[in-house]
Amino acid sequence: MRPYHILLLLSSLLSVNVCQAQKLYGAATRSNFGFIDSVGNWIIKEKYSTVDVFRDGMARVENNLLWGYINERGEEVIPAKFTKSKNFVNGQAQVKLGTKYGIINKKGEWVIQPDYSHIEIYKNGIVRAKKGSWGFLDEKGAWKIQPSFDGLEDYSEQLAQAKSKAFWGYIDEEGNWVIKPVYNRAEKFSNGRARVLVQESWFIIDKKGHKVGSNSFQGLRDFEDGIGRAKKDGKWGAIDTTGAWVIQPTFENIEEFVGGIARARGESTWGFINTKGEWVVQPKFDGLREFSEGLAQARIGESWGYIDSTGNWIIKPQFQNAEEFVGGLAVVRVGGSWGIINKRGEFTAKPVFRKILSLKEDPTYTTFN
Repeated sequence: MRPYHILLLLSSLLSVNVCQAQKLYGAATRSNFGFIDSVGNWIIKEKYSTVDVFRDGMARVENNLLWGYINERGEEVIPAKFTKSKNFVNGQAQVKLGTKYGIINKKGEWVIQPDYSHIEIYKNGIVRAKKGSWGFLDEKGAWKIQPSFDGLEDYSEQLAQAKSKAFWGYIDEEGNWVIKPVYNRAEKFSNGRARVLVQESWFIIDKKGHKVGSNSFQGLRDFEDGIGRAKKDGKWGAIDTTGAWVIQPTFENIEEFVGGIARARGESTWGFINTKGEWVVQPKFDGLREFSEGLAQARIGESWGYIDSTGNWIIKPQFQNAEEFVGGLAVVRVGGSWGIINKRGEFTAKPVFRKILSLKEDPTYTTFN
């Protein structure tokens, strides 16, 4: 192959890779939405009433209250005909046609026909569906567990929360009751423990339905890495999987532990604590969000900026809103306009947009729209 042919081929491959790596942001300057790149150039023109972020190479778009899907070149792949839809994940999406829900693939073909009053994709090809009552479908749309429940959640640690009349319990992967429905609420299992509500008190159970520990709580949140946040006498602390306090309930609020730290609120301000309840970032912020790519959004008064893991300002508070960093970039609002910044706080896309949608790394499904 001649040298200039090699250069042309390399140039073509580089162009393809850049195109594939390009992140597109849903944006609007007037009433309609389109998509821009990270420097604010229009890639897909403003012609939709509503858009969503790209997932799995496709984005949901809406006009005249009907949803369809486009690719990253702005080409219509699936016509707008659905009254509700969700993002594609692993090549499938939940949609509503008329009054019934089903699942389509990226060609718009039905994987599961629209024959259900509600439907949710679960991992491993199992689908939670409602047809009169709730049950589980297999990947071909046949009932794996017959629709016989008044409520149903996804499996976690081989057990799923199921509702019979007014009460919740847990079923196994064959649909048999493992823990009888006796709870007002029942949450998913994590680390072999689940939180359940009886009347107005929360407590912990194991996978046999036995109560763990002697404590009951005003509030109880999911376990993360063996720690569950718990509320007693109006204050939040944290417990281990035996129900014993590892952080005494002295905080106004504690959010989810991520990477061994959690946002916590003292008397009136927010900081970060470790799993011992020690402040690793002092509570001096009026608002605080989780770390993403080493930076967390923090608010003083009405202005947001970004701090590092020691609590020092990396980008001074100057924004009316600030989203998390994704791929080294974040969406921010200055006054009434939105732009995109890098980690030095420099605008890569000037704040001239009425709205820019943040890119979220978490590919969980959006609420049905």
